[in-house]
Amino acid sequence: MGLAERVSASVLGRLGGLSTLDGADCGSVHVARGVNLEMDDVVVRRCIATIANEYVPKAGQVLVHPEGTWTLDRLLRDNGANSRWILV
Repeated sequence: MGLAERVSASVLGRLGGLSTLDGADCGSVHVARGVNLEMDDVVVRRCIATIANEYVPKAGQVLVHPEGTWTLDRLLRDNGANSRWILV
């Protein structure tokens, strides 16, 4: 595991909650609620999940988190160590 992955795992371990993706463990996931996003020239509020890439998250997977259950809708960002997903 490289430095970026270790830092990411440390941050997610402190900020996130133990979660599953389609029933499989995916470690600690951070969910941010009410994030403003500009989509098609309109600002909308969405929930965003940050998930370690080692769990290979994909659109359509169901995320079960201590704060609720969502579906990964669309990839927002991927920095190599983790990815941010729009939740529905």
